[in-house]
Amino acid sequence: MSSLIHADIFFFVSTIALVVIALLMVIALVYLIGILRRTRNVVAQIDDEASLLREDIRKARARIEAEGFKIKHLLSFLFWALGKKVMPRAEKGKKPPKK
Repeated sequence: MSSLIHADIFFFVSTIALVVIALLMVIALVYLIGILRRTRNVVAQIDDEASLLREDIRKARARIEAEGFKIKHLLSFLFWALGKKVMPRAEKGKKPPKK
């Protein structure tokens, strides 16, 4: 008789453990689905930006083929790019302070 009670207790405890594990797996799947959706959105944005970058490179290549590679264009691009990132622009209409 006591072995029958032990078996009932074992099945009761294992059923509760199975339900808890199943609930934890469902919660983990919900979070995983959210992460995958966000990842899909990020990948779509990266794909859009990559296509825009391809188009810019295609335009630059066509311009180089049409005009030829001139060092003036390269230098003007470098000064433009570095000027935007490194050197702050002075506001128009204001004079720099005198020392």
